[in-house]
Amino acid sequence: MRPRSITKAVIVALVATAVLFVCMAAPIMAATKSASGSYRTWDIEAQVTKDGDIVTRQVIDAHLNHREDGDDNTVPWRQAYRQYTLESWQVTGLSDISVKNLNTGETYTQMDPTCSSPSAYSSARWDAQCAGHWYIADVSYGASNPRPYEPLTPTETEDDGTSTTVEVGWNFPSVSSVDSLRFEVTMTFENAVTAYGDVDAFQWSVRNDEDEVPIGELNVTLALPEGTGNDTSWAWLHTEALSENSRSDDGRVLRFSARDLRAGQYVDVVAMFNPTSAVRPDRRVSGDVRQSLYDTEEAKQRAWNEQRHHDAVIKVTIWTVIALVGAALCVGALVMAMRRRKNATYRGPIEYWRDLPQMSPGAAAKLASVVAPEQGTDWATNAMTATVMSLMSKGAVGIYPGAAARYRGIDMSRPDMVSLAQMIDMQGGGENTSTIVIMPVVFTPQLPELALCESEQAALDLLIKASQRIGSPVFDLDQMNACFKDDETAYKDRAAFTDAAMGEYRALGATKSAAGSKVMGMLACVLAVLSGMVYAALGGGIALMLCISAPMMFLGALALGLTPATVLSSPDNVYAGEVIGLKRYLEDYSDFSDRGVLDMTLWGRYMVYAAAFGISDKAIAQLVRAYPQVADPRWLDDSAVGYGLVYWSLRPARHHYGGAFSGTAPAGMFSAHGGSFGSQLSDSFSSISSTITAAMPSSSGSSGGGFSGGGFGGGGGGGGGSSGGFR
Repeated sequence: MRPRSITKAVIVALVATAVLFVCMAAPIMAATKSASGSYRTWDIEAQVTKDGDIVTRQVIDAHLNHREDGDDNTVPWRQAYRQYTLESWQVTGLSDISVKNLNTGETYTQMDPTCSSPSAYSSARWDAQCAGHWYIADVSYGASNPRPYEPLTPTETEDDGTSTTVEVGWNFPSVSSVDSLRFEVTMTFENAVTAYGDVDAFQWSVRNDEDEVPIGELNVTLALPEGTGNDTSWAWLHTEALSENSRSDDGRVLRFSARDLRAGQYVDVVAMFNPTSAVRPDRRVSGDVRQSLYDTEEAKQRAWNEQRHHDAVIKVTIWTVIALVGAALCVGALVMAMRRRKNATYRGPIEYWRDLPQMSPGAAAKLASVVAPEQGTDWATNAMTATVMSLMSKGAVGIYPGAAARYRGIDMSRPDMVSLAQMIDMQGGGENTSTIVIMPVVFTPQLPELALCESEQAALDLLIKASQRIGSPVFDLDQMNACFKDDETAYKDRAAFTDAAMGEYRALGATKSAAGSKVMGMLACVLAVLSGMVYAALGGGIALMLCISAPMMFLGALALGLTPATVLSSPDNVYAGEVIGLKRYLEDYSDFSDRGVLDMTLWGRYMVYAAAFGISDKAIAQLVRAYPQVADPRWLDDSAVGYGLVYWSLRPARHHYGGAFSGTAPAGMFSAHGGSFGSQLSDSFSSISSTITAAMPSSSGSSGGGFSGGGFGGGGGGGGGSSGGFR
């Protein structure tokens, strides 16, 4: 395999890997965002007072994305809020509220909740009447029906208790989007702590499971009353999110954090401590709870840790199995690719081949595309070009430079080559088209004497169809291109030729399919996609995708790119040797000293196979280097007039007379851009093929040739449970 092919395989594998990563990572990354915006960070400093309140200072850093309504109109952001669940047996009220916009330094003032529906205001009216204020309201009956807030009366238990939902919101000036909008919010959670016979205890919900605002990072510092220490206090963090927790050295301050909090992920803390003074919380319940509460929380933590351990073992096992299977598939696929590459390389005794290959030009074009591909060429176009040239060499058609109009009035079935050349000289040289002449013999019983193979007959049939549509046996390739522009049946004739050439190629038995060798590479790619889905579902996400799925996709796709679709039936296959050998011979022709006298007839057939290999220009250049006289028009007129393929390819137009050519193909009459006869024909037939494809009915199919520690679950309750959002 050539370096370019390896480079292409690497590039395709990288692109496939990038596409996989983007498709798999995008939903994970999108999950951290919300139509209601998000908190970049939420920092809370909290102090538990001896009388049972929790005093907090919060800094919220919000990120708001641009949003639109159903008519694509921008909907501005104007309000942030948090809703708190008040319960008479836990947190009963909120007080000492203040809000400050840290972006502007403005301290907001309280107002009635008359602006609780931002969408009912224009931006100018909102900014004038509502912005810069905060409110508190009872929203137990819905945010659209706010009622005056009143704190609850504490009760000892839930059985005789009441609850309500309170919303604290703050209004900021209208903004379509903002990367960082920071607020400082202070408030006191009243009666959060309950005094029992042996301890004071509370469960405080920082965020409940109804909160849909994603949070990048939550950091909480919770200070217990003065005098509390490690031996006189106990605490547990409840959350299912990725978290960390710790205590200060004296044990009084609890610190916990959680990252990447998504919708519905709660955070609450349960704590109890020995009374530190005569002052105790107002809510008092008789009886001791320290041991029972301790046992309950420890049991929850043990169960959570055991479950996490169990889940982790399963996850790691799955990750490991996927990684091992993926590695095995990738290694196997790469090994198979190397073997198949070797099997696709000819290793027989033939280095150079001077005779004609034992196959049709169409079969030679297909076989060359497998064993000796030429960059930038298409085998089907090469096959058609070579086959038409073969028809010329056998006398079924004539091919002449320029448009058909040039030859009007001339009997093109028996032309005088020298006279034609002189006429073309007088008219100013070549054009980017060629004239095809269907010879009379094609329409006589003598046609079988030309010994046309199946693909040659199919190519001739296509030319005859063009002739019939044009209305003349003499036509040029531009006319042929135009006549097939609206022909919805021409693709059948082209397919007949391609099928015939493929049939002749298959009959050689020179190659065999290696598609089965791609199975391991395909399985590696499929496993890469499935593993990405598994990692997204089980956790691990982007990191595991990068470490396992992405390499698996890259190696699997690389193996697919390196594995040839076709290999040789045997490493020393004669047909492959003939094609490779002749191609080398024509490319190195001028280096041989024993080539002997120029055989124009043989070179006529050489040019047919040079076109099949896609090396027409190279072959002509080698011929000129080996025999400089062929660049002399006078020599051609005297010695090569009977060899149409060679003659018209080599004979320069008048403005080239008198110059010898060294190592390059002469700008013959067949091309206004200096290419050879074969390359010019190839360009024309490529254009004709594109035209036929464009005209093909859309319904027609085509067949291919091919936390110390962290928090634990089981919580989700607690006093003051809050959820937030934006409007």
